[in-house]
This record gives sequence, C-alpha cells and structure tokens, in this order.
Amino acid sequence: MNELLLDLADDELIIGWRDSEWTGIAPLLEEDVAFSSIAQNEIGHARAVYELLTDDADALAFDRALDEYRCAPLVELRLLDWARTIARRWLYEEADEIRIAALMEDDDPDVAGLAAKINREEAYHRIHAEMWRERLAGTPQFRAAVDELWPYALGVLPPEQREALTSRALDEIPDPEIPVISLVELGVIRSIDVLDGHVRVEFTPTFLGCPALEVMKRALEETVTGLGAEPDVRVIQDDSWSTDNITPAGREKLRAAGFAPPTPREASAPKLVQLQSNAFRCPYCASTQTKLENIFGPTPCRSLRYCESCRQPFEQFKTI
Repeated sequence: MNELLLDLADDELIIGWRDSEWTGIAPLLEEDVAFSSIAQNEIGHARAVYELLTDDADALAFDRALDEYRCAPLVELRLLDWARTIARRWLYEEADEIRIAALMEDDDPDVAGLAAKINREEAYHRIHAEMWRERLAGTPQFRAAVDELWPYALGVLPPEQREALTSRALDEIPDPEIPVISLVELGVIRSIDVLDGHVRVEFTPTFLGCPALEVMKRALEETVTGLGAEPDVRVIQDDSWSTDNITPAGREKLRAAGFAPPTPREASAPKLVQLQSNAFRCPYCASTQTKLENIFGPTPCRSLRYCESCRQPFEQFKTI
C-alpha cells in the first residue's frame, strides 16, 4: 500500500509542477488562473499523501535520489503544446479517478478518508479537463495527442486497474443502430484484457443476426489501434448477454431518445400475453396505456408499440 500511495504522491507533485509551467503563457488569461489553481491543488494533494507516509513530508518529497521517485512517465513529459497538455490532463484525470476510487475502499480509515477528500476536490479538475476535451475533440491535433499519450496513461495505474481505463475509452464508441448509447452502456462488452501493448476485447451480439455486428467489431479494433495498442477483438456467441446488462445510464439515454427500455428478463421465454400487457411504459408521457403494434421493428432487437394516452408510436427495446 505504501508504494501505491507514493506513486500517487509523486504523480501529483510532478503533474502540479508541469501544470504550473503554463502560468503566464496559456492561450487564455482564464487558463493561466485555472492551471495555477490546479497546480496548487495537485501539490497540496501530494503533500497530504506524503504526510500520511512520514513525519517529514519535505524530506520525502525533495531529498530522495532521482531513481527513487515513482512518478509515471506521463507526468514527467514536458509538454508546451496546448492540445497535448489538455490530452495529458484529461487522460491523467481519467486514470487518477480510477486509482483514487480504489483507495477510497481501503481498509485503513486514514487512507480512505484522505482519498475521499482528494476525490471531492479532483472533481473540479475532471470537469475542467472534460470541458476542454469536448472543445478540442474534433481537432486532429488533439486526436493525435490522445493516440500518442494513451500508452503513458495506462502506466499511471497498476496492471489490475488498466482494464477500467480501457473500458472508458471503449465507452466512447456509440452503438451503430442507436448512437445515443455506447457499446459499454449497452452491456455487450464481456471482458477486456490489457497486456504488453495488446488489448483483447470479447463482446457478445444483442442478436446473432445483428447487422451491426461487423461494424461494432471494426469500431472496437479501430479504437484500440488508435490508443496505440494491438487489438484482438473476439465475438462470443453465447447467452451471456441480456438486456439486463444495459446500464442505468444507458436505459435513461434510451428513454430520452424515445425508446422504451426493456423490462427485466425472466427465466422463461417471453409470452404473447406478456407483450400485450400494460407493463410497457411510454417514453414520451410515461403512460402504461400502450399496446403492441408489431413484434418486429426496424431491427430484430426492437418492437413497435403505440401509446393510447399521447397517441405517439414508439419503439420498445425487446427483453432478451
């Protein structure tokens, strides 16, 4: 545990120094202030963790031999290019959130309590990074920077936490047929393994005859390749996927887009009487006064229903 805490402290110290290098030269005056504030926070977090490890935080922070520092190469990079700096800040915050969340579950109340405090403050760092990521996402400079720095971001985390960071990247891939929801939110990603520059992804189709199957596979391969890794994407054709795997966020996105989310899966296959019942809620007005129009919609995974309250037709995601 002490090594993990020292990793965190050294990373926060060095990323704070790197952020402070933008003071006075950021592209906007407001970002001079923002990066100065973020740097102050990061160095403050580093000091708090050092104090958890020793009675002399300054000695631990500044008096070690160079080869005794445990900071990740990502934070050591001197980046005086704005797109690369924002890419690093976003990737670092993504990785750091996973690491801090794990520390918040630690059995030591001092470690868990400090991690919770850091996490609450870092929330503003993540919001700032995400705002800039959205602003620069369509530029070739930012995309190239993410591709370049992704392998470095994996190095921030211990091996057992790298799958979670890769999953966040895959969460950017929209479902080809219903792009309001990602493949991760759809629940089709079965497993992710990261090892020595290779990423193996297993995913299951919603329906065996899904016309988007090859599109999904290519999107996963392209995303992994874009992260600087060698993809190994495999389709698993078993009964491991269920509509119960759709995440709560995914269900809400379906509803907001006018799709009725699926009902919970039962042990037996669905019966016609169940499909004709009033258990299905309209995504527009929330009424249960709906009726089945056709078991099959534009794709095998959807049915067509009609709301008798607001008189709107809508698509019902089938329970599988």
